[in-house]
Amino acid sequence: MPSHTSQRRILVVMNRFQGYEKSIPAAIEALGHAARFSDARPSNSFMVKALTRLGLLQHIKRISEANTDRLAADARAFGADTLLLISPENLRPPEISRLRTALPGIRIVLYLYDSAANRPLDQQTIDSVDAAFSFDMDDCDRFDQLGFLPLFHHHTAFKAPAVEKTEPAYHYCFIGTGRIRRVKVLAGIARKTRERDERPFFYLYAPSALQYALLRLAAWRFGYTDTLSRESVPFETYLEKLAQSACVVDIEQQNQGGLTIRTMDAVFAGRPFATSNTNIARHDFYPHFPISVFDDERLDISVPTSGDSSQAEQFYHKYHIGTWAAHLLAEEVPDYRLLQSASAPHLHARSA
Repeated sequence: MPSHTSQRRILVVMNRFQGYEKSIPAAIEALGHAARFSDARPSNSFMVKALTRLGLLQHIKRISEANTDRLAADARAFGADTLLLISPENLRPPEISRLRTALPGIRIVLYLYDSAANRPLDQQTIDSVDAAFSFDMDDCDRFDQLGFLPLFHHHTAFKAPAVEKTEPAYHYCFIGTGRIRRVKVLAGIARKTRERDERPFFYLYAPSALQYALLRLAAWRFGYTDTLSRESVPFETYLEKLAQSACVVDIEQQNQGGLTIRTMDAVFAGRPFATSNTNIARHDFYPHFPISVFDDERLDISVPTSGDSSQAEQFYHKYHIGTWAAHLLAEEVPDYRLLQSASAPHLHARSA
């Protein structure tokens, strides 16, 4: 087990994604360790991303070995004693074994923010590292030695962000990466809310030109008329839009069971939160925040009323990025589960 007190040198290996490649090393450094980011992908070209999504890149031996050797060289140059692998797409047991050969004595910690149903996972991969964690509760129950550690929020660790008490500019807000399912669900929500003279703010981001074209077709098919853009929304602007909205909407990616960072940032922003992800009701913070779960077929969405906020403050620290990083590096698995799973009627009990 690693030391809780001595300074460590951690190479964070992950994809570039929405600035998390900066915030995660910064959180580790705030704990008194040295941290550096190294891109898990050999490049961020369209071709590399496409081959990766198709599961082909790791089977191109020359590219896979060269990328693994590059990561080993980055670790040596930094003097890393720990590799933190965050949802690596192309690092499986053969590549991890190659890293160990190149870096004798290195400690390797794996964290997964993809569900096994969305990105294949096997027990051999978990067994090839020193410690493994996932944001998906079901995956942790299914695999041996896979610890449940939810993702985090970026707000203050001790209380809810201050929210100005003004009339909201929007009734419902969604900002996130475009998916076909999200286009369909948001189009339906928009129709229902506008029938009630409510104003939504929906913003879908398409990372590539191909995705943008496909999402445009989906928007035409399902009648989605809100914003679809190639430009991502900066985190500060995202928080501003949350603060201007009566309720934040969340639609989980298909086959993803865990709660994303954007979900956590929205919940802990102190705004009412409506999600289609029923797994949120299995987390211990659920009864203490204004959260409701809606059916993405019926689209019976409404602004949830307050939860039992008397114990809410403890969860701001428990789910903060700094606490997440500390548990990960200490290789601890604290209890984040709601002791009694909520039943279906309870999921909707706090809808207004």
